[in-house]
Formats: sequence, C-alpha cells, structure tokens
Amino acid sequence: AVGHFKYLVFYLLCAIAAGLGHAAWFGASQSPLVGASGAVAGIIAAYLILYPNMRVWVLALGKIPLPITAFWCLGVWLVLQVYSLVFDQSSNVSWISHISGAAAGAVLILFFKRSHVPLFERGRRRVKSD
Repeated sequence: AVGHFKYLVFYLLCAIAAGLGHAAWFGASQSPLVGASGAVAGIIAAYLILYPNMRVWVLALGKIPLPITAFWCLGVWLVLQVYSLVFDQSSNVSWISHISGAAAGAVLILFFKRSHVPLFERGRRRVKSD
C-alpha cells in the first residue's frame, strides 16, 4: 500500500511518535523504553484504516480458529490498549506508546499510501464466503 522505502519511513515515524508519547506521559521516568511495539501499533492502525473488512483468523480460547474482520480483531486490540492504560497501572508495558504509535499510524497512512489505494476498502469488490 505504501512501497518499500516509504514503509520504512512510516515505521520509523510511528516508532518516534511512540517514544515521544512515552516521554510526554512518563517524563520523569528513569526506566528505559525498549521495544518496537509502538511502531507495530502504527502498522496495526494503518491496516485497520486501509482494510477494515479483511478477514483475519484468530484462535478463540486458544484452539478454535475463527475468521473475523480486521475491524473487530484490531479494533478490540486498540480499545484494550486504552483500557490497559487507564486500569493497569502496575504493568511494565508502556500502553501510551502503543496508543501514540497507533495514532501516528492512523494519521500518517493518509499521507503515505499510494494514490490508487483506497481508504476503508472503498471500491473493493466484496466476495461472499461460504
């Protein structure tokens, strides 16, 4: 949807936004910020904006494969990040980094996507599955 080089720049900008979000939220923290989850959250948000109706497979109860739309799978994941930020104060996970990276990805994809790639799968033919 964006091409190789633009994807790299997109990924790095999402990582920077995640780091800046962490620094703004935990400015006085002395703990290191390690990981790429904020950048990956940006990719998740971009995928959600480009392909919300795409079917993805999840394992319900860890064993039962279910096809659901990206909207539900990734949307629930994003909501859980906000929930965890508010209610999981004891965790060592920087939930705000995930949220900041996702917000950056949602905005940046509007500028980074190729011109022929529609938002929200507009114009894409839907194929009924049996």
